[in-house]
Amino acid sequence: MSDWNNFGVITKKHQERDMTRHFLTFAGLTISVAFFVSAAHAAPTGFFFPDGPREDSIMHAPGSTLDGLSVTQRGLAIKANAPVAAIQTTARSAIPKAGITNNNIQVSLSNYLSTNAVNIKDYCGDINIGNQSGDSACVQSAVNSIGQGKILSFPGNTVWSNYLVPNTSPGILPFVNFNGYVINPPGVNDPLSGSGVDDIIPDAVVFSTGSNWASTQPGYERYSSPNKDPSFTPMFQFRQMNDGPSANQQGSEVLRVSATSSIHSSGNMDGLRTYLRSSGLNYAGSFDVNTWSSSQSYGTNWMWDHITEMANAVPYYCPSVASGHSNLCIGYDMNELDMNMTGPEAPESAYDPSKASRGIFGAGAGYSAVNIDNGKHVTWAANASYNQYQMIVVKNADGKPYMFYSLHEGGTDNDPIHQFVGSVSGSTLTVTSKTSDIVIGNLIYSAHINKEVKIVGQLTGSPGDVGTYQVQDMTASITSLNVPSETMNERAHGTWSTSGNTEPAWTFNTNDQISDGTTVWTGLGPFVSDVGVVLKFSGSNSPSTGYITRFGTLLETDTVWCYNALIDFSTALFDPSNPYNVDMRVKPDTYFDLSDQATQATQNLHLLGFKSADNTLEYLVNGKRVMGVSDEGTISASGMILTSKSKADILAISSPVEGTMLFDADDHVEVTYRCPTASTCAWFPMRYGTAISN
Repeated sequence: MSDWNNFGVITKKHQERDMTRHFLTFAGLTISVAFFVSAAHAAPTGFFFPDGPREDSIMHAPGSTLDGLSVTQRGLAIKANAPVAAIQTTARSAIPKAGITNNNIQVSLSNYLSTNAVNIKDYCGDINIGNQSGDSACVQSAVNSIGQGKILSFPGNTVWSNYLVPNTSPGILPFVNFNGYVINPPGVNDPLSGSGVDDIIPDAVVFSTGSNWASTQPGYERYSSPNKDPSFTPMFQFRQMNDGPSANQQGSEVLRVSATSSIHSSGNMDGLRTYLRSSGLNYAGSFDVNTWSSSQSYGTNWMWDHITEMANAVPYYCPSVASGHSNLCIGYDMNELDMNMTGPEAPESAYDPSKASRGIFGAGAGYSAVNIDNGKHVTWAANASYNQYQMIVVKNADGKPYMFYSLHEGGTDNDPIHQFVGSVSGSTLTVTSKTSDIVIGNLIYSAHINKEVKIVGQLTGSPGDVGTYQVQDMTASITSLNVPSETMNERAHGTWSTSGNTEPAWTFNTNDQISDGTTVWTGLGPFVSDVGVVLKFSGSNSPSTGYITRFGTLLETDTVWCYNALIDFSTALFDPSNPYNVDMRVKPDTYFDLSDQATQATQNLHLLGFKSADNTLEYLVNGKRVMGVSDEGTISASGMILTSKSKADILAISSPVEGTMLFDADDHVEVTYRCPTASTCAWFPMRYGTAISN
């Protein structure tokens, strides 16, 4: 049933409509659906809405069309990617009571449930479950009847006992609904928190609307029994695919969680909180992850894996300590990472940070992306389409990977682009102004056109001038565009090209160009996987307009002791081609403060930095230079003390460098190693005149 793309049901009661949502999402159906509820603005005869159509319904009046399919009085449309006969066969197999007319499959929820739902009352009668010993057998019989995509329904306020826990068939993950709550449900408890999950039906997703079960709100729970592997069987999923334009670049959402703390609220509020308790004993054989985010890029959209935003829409001033109101200073933390552990780290981490087994923040990079889908996205293929600058990886005779990027033949990095102002309706381009002649055969791009659209002919106006032109969407069989008037770009070569029938003869020098069908590959050299910046601090700042944004401190630590070093790059690896291996780069006229004690009075007392005015590395004490080394090697100092050695130690120095100066502690005189001639090198004492006096 994976051919179905859109599925909608109009229901008789709100409760049934809610149940439809739960069932379609969690019952383990083997269909991929974009779920919607379709109803007439005025409910047709035979359908009852006690409070009117719900706000989250998508309303379509009878007689309208939805994706080319008619919406009938029964309010259901299924868009199928298969022949009608196959659709009918599949649909009747899945929904025997469905009505099928002209590509429309129609079914009411009551008909669907009568075919696919299993009611416990049909097996155990109208009784309070748990009041007789035979209940265990009838509950097991009901569970045994459940197949994939089935729902097991229980009446509300069911009384349960521990001996009623049935076994589920291998491979079957049923969906269970309690229309109410469960009395005395057995459970598997977390020994730490005392709370746990329901195990009434092991391996089933259980939904309850009860008010005195695990929560005061509806909830979903699943207990995976020890004899069944739950791998890759999520409790529930949300799926969405965008295959068309989006009015808002960031407006397509799969899941939204909203929380509001009003001015009357008190206490804490969490927009979203997740809990993970790990009790496994598998060491490195298992990884328990509280939140795992995985993003993969296949196109040219800019992509962020995670964005966190916070803004104080109503700002408040932070009073100083001197004001006596510092307790009213509001705290804001964008991200807080807390880690609470017991016991020492690996002893080696005191001198080798790579041996540490605990870390609060980790950022890693690698080249595993080349292996996604067995590497097919970065491997050359015959007669394949490649977008401009799309890269592939080719191995040389030694098995070493090299990188290449694609351009359309005749296209270059400097392919000329001409601009004009125009709009598109259907397949007609209307040009109202231009910077150069419009060329038939060129392709156009704009903010609303991000695919291959070619100018195939002129309809009105002087050749190449303002007027109307016929365009063709090269990515679709029918051109139907609706683009408002905007600046458009025109270029001769397309963004897509096609490889040849046979793989070309590769050469592996950087900037080598290799022709391949309508594609030209340019060599980028040996494979690398570069990440330019790991940790970046940035933001909006506009001093020229008076809006200034500032950071006080980028990195800070205070209460926790450091047993190794605040920054340790002793295990860093550098690219062998680097001329210098640099730990840190700083701007000129910036300084290292060597004696600050987190007070205003101790700031900037001892500074070391490079002064650009005279190109000198200087050391400042209280703002005064006491030592400097110029780019020419000249050393300046407010006072100089030479190394003091005994005369015997000085004479014992092996192969001293000419010009070396030391202080002879025995004769109390400075000595210099000099070579007046090649054979007369020696230590010469400094000669003094009369001592200075006032």
